[in-house]
Order: sequence, then C-alpha cells, then structure tokens
Amino acid sequence: FRALGRAVRVNGRCVRLVGTLQDITEYKQARDALQASEARYRMLFDTSADGILIADIETKIFTQANPAICRMLGYTEAELKTMGVADIHPKKDLPRALAEFEAQGRKEKAVARDIPCLRKDGSVVYADINTSTVAINGRTCNVGLFRDITERKRVEEILKRSERMFSAVFHSSPTLLAISS
Repeated sequence: FRALGRAVRVNGRCVRLVGTLQDITEYKQARDALQASEARYRMLFDTSADGILIADIETKIFTQANPAICRMLGYTEAELKTMGVADIHPKKDLPRALAEFEAQGRKEKAVARDIPCLRKDGSVVYADINTSTVAINGRTCNVGLFRDITERKRVEEILKRSERMFSAVFHSSPTLLAISS
C-alpha cells in the first residue's frame, strides 16, 4: 500500500490526518516484470555472439551497439553512437550498403548478404546483416544482427582459386586424364 496524506493543524496543533491508502500491488508486479524483461533483453544483447547495431531509419544514426559489434568494428559503444550507416562502410560500397539498409527498413528484405564493413583501423570485414524493423521511443529503427563472414569468404576464395587451377591443368593436359571415385 502507498499512503498519501497531510496533517490538519489548528493553532499549530495536529487535530486530524487526512489521506488515502492506495493498493499498488499490481503496479509493483508490473514494475518487477518489466525489470526482469529488461534484464533478459540486456543479457541477450550484451552476450550475443553476433554484433548488434540499432539505427534510426530516418537519420541512419546508431542508437545502440552491443559488445560484439564493438569488437568486430574496433570502436567503443560511445564512438558508434556518434556514427551512422555511412561511417562503417567503404566509400565504394556505400551505395549498395545504403540501398540494402533502406530496403530492410521498408521490410522488403530481411537479410543483406556479403556486406563490406569498415573497421576503425581501416581494414574490411564482411557481414551478413539480418534486420528487423521496430519502433523504439517513437522512432522507427533497424535492429541489425551482424554475422562476421570474413573467414568464410577467405576460405571460399581459396577453394575457387584451387578449382580454377585444377580445371586449367585438367583441361590443358595433353594426356588423357580421368577421375574415378
């Protein structure tokens, strides 16, 4: 219960109390449930293996960044919150990155594949970005989950080169070659 009241004084002497009692059980239960939900969200956000960036769709400015995206890009959370979509992509790839961001914001697509992202040190990492559009504090935002695919791309390129080399040797050999399993 919450008690609200005041003393009625006559000649400086308290002669009665006037007030109300309010049952706040439901309020406390709702507050506790909200705090528990916020704690779960924060734990998921902070411990996700994928990088998470939340960006205002209109301004394209980041409003939140989790520790994984900070490690991936080499920026602190405070730095990322002063940056926008245009700041984390190489200039030559910016038109595609912005087009993908906007298409995701219009809910035309959920996943943008193989997007180059610029690290603070100038190196490039590649990410598949899975996005949901949500309203946060009255603003429409993209919540992007960044999966680092840089190593996968490196291995795929090595495999492609190996296949091209094998194909060139196989097709240019003057002797009959056969493959059996």
